[in-house]
Amino acid sequence: MFDAALKEVIKRKSVRTLGKYHKQLAERYSKEYFHAYWELILPYADKGMGRDHYSEVASHLRKMKAIKGFEREFAEYLRMLRERFARRRAFLDEMKRL
Repeated sequence: MFDAALKEVIKRKSVRTLGKYHKQLAERYSKEYFHAYWELILPYADKGMGRDHYSEVASHLRKMKAIKGFEREFAEYLRMLRERFARRRAFLDEMKRL
């Protein structure tokens, strides 16, 4: 049952769907979930601007960060995002809480 749910969630390629099922699947499938966040957060962050959007991105990043065993990879990802969005002060502001 969980395998089928993971396949469906990953197939949708939606960071919001990942977030919706995070509690049920992220611990059980930590590697798959972490890498799905890795793939989907950047394009999602690129889609919009404004504090509300950046706050939502930060919320997804907090979920990604909570997946155990990927601390170094998460720090690398966060560093890349900070460099990429260095001119977006509101985005960097939201990132301070991570």
